[in-house]
Amino acid sequence: MSIEATINDAKAEITAEIARRRRESLGIKVRYELKEIAKSMGALWDQKNKEWLFPNKIALEVFYKECFEEAAEKVMRVYNKLLEEGIIQKKKGKKV
Repeated sequence: MSIEATINDAKAEITAEIARRRRESLGIKVRYELKEIAKSMGALWDQKNKEWLFPNKIALEVFYKECFEEAAEKVMRVYNKLLEEGIIQKKKGKKV
């Protein structure tokens, strides 16, 4: 098999995989700073729709969970800093 045929076969496989992921609605918009995480989880860039296509729903859910946990940690750091600086006060009886 020639190199050109091998390249064409690889392109056809990627095109078919992107089509499958589109059909299964596995694409989401991802902030630029999170694209490396998406790629590390097997997501493929869909140039046509400008979104990342994950290999399956489990990978997509894990990505959402990772992003949510990261965001929650950032919020808590800011919240605690505001508490420390006296900018806000914790309401009595509320656990955080």
